[in-house]
Amino acid sequence: DAEPRTDSRLHIVTVTPTPGVVFLAGPADWDSRFLYRTLREVSQLPVRGFLRLDGSRWRSMTDLRPVSTEEVRRAARRADLLVLKGGVDQMAQGSSARGIWSWPSGESGETQIPGDWYLTAGDAAPLASAFLGQPVDWFPPAIQLAPTNPAPGSWVALSAQLGRRGPLRPAVFGRQEGRLRSVTVVADGLWRWAFRGGSSEQTYRSWVAATASWLLGGVDPAQGRA
Repeated sequence: DAEPRTDSRLHIVTVTPTPGVVFLAGPADWDSRFLYRTLREVSQLPVRGFLRLDGSRWRSMTDLRPVSTEEVRRAARRADLLVLKGGVDQMAQGSSARGIWSWPSGESGETQIPGDWYLTAGDAAPLASAFLGQPVDWFPPAIQLAPTNPAPGSWVALSAQLGRRGPLRPAVFGRQEGRLRSVTVVADGLWRWAFRGGSSEQTYRSWVAATASWLLGGVDPAQGRA
């Protein structure tokens, strides 16, 4: 057209070696399987997953090819978002991730109370929009819970009640400390939300997407040259 000043645009692109989201599970279970699949579907970042099988041996969650422990550690150190399912916390040492999603399942000695744990959404958490208008307390219950007292300053996204009776216990909670954001899930069996389909599956997907978005909203430590 006659206006030459709109003929071009300048885009700044930062290139960094980060793999985006790294998922570590040890050992593998249904929660890790459904969470990994959902993360790949709702995330706009590359997602790499690793399973610890046969003791200390690791395999890729994509094709089950063997990978070295050093490769897993290297991916964890470079991740933007690091997801830890089970007893794999030691792999997070030295990580520069801005978000840590921890999901202990008793492999490190945590007390687990089995039962039908029905969940209730909180209204003050950053993840509250994922459960808005959904009958969370009628979704399939969690199958066990690790009693945990969140650190001061934490918010609670989901609380659990055994058999819909007794006190409410934190099931999903998070906090921000400095530049690092963290979310902890101490309830197992949430994969049944996704397996059931319908509104519970959509709420599960919304929760995963909202959690990943909030965790990635922290300060980006990556530095690169355009």
